[in-house]
Amino acid sequence: YTSRAEELNMSMDQVVTLASIIEKEGKHDTFDKVSAVFHNRLDQKMALGSDVTVQYALGVKRLVLTQSELGVDSPYNTYKYPGLPAGPICCPGMESIKAAIYPNDTEYFYFAAGKDGVNHFFKTYNEHLAFINSDMYQPD
Repeated sequence: YTSRAEELNMSMDQVVTLASIIEKEGKHDTFDKVSAVFHNRLDQKMALGSDVTVQYALGVKRLVLTQSELGVDSPYNTYKYPGLPAGPICCPGMESIKAAIYPNDTEYFYFAAGKDGVNHFFKTYNEHLAFINSDMYQPD
């Protein structure tokens, strides 16, 4: 795993931090796609924009966060600060760690939970917006 992390120009601390976000954002069958979204964002120097990192910073477990909460000044706020947060937000399992270093090869940059209980993945922000404005989106 160390050599693969080096191929990705990541330290093992960064791998574990990313894996912790994957663990909280995804489900076992989508870890590799969630990982791809975050790798694609990191490669493009985009904000990770992960709600679970803000939830960690705030100590809350609600799925829907307010605009004020999303603006919290914390090194774990991946909306406000680019790159990975200050450290892991949980203790990730091996499947999340593997996904962090072996992401799916996709062009996905966005995902959202659907009422069908699965994460839906999108290449563009407009596709993502269309989904979250549809009746298929599960905001809470």
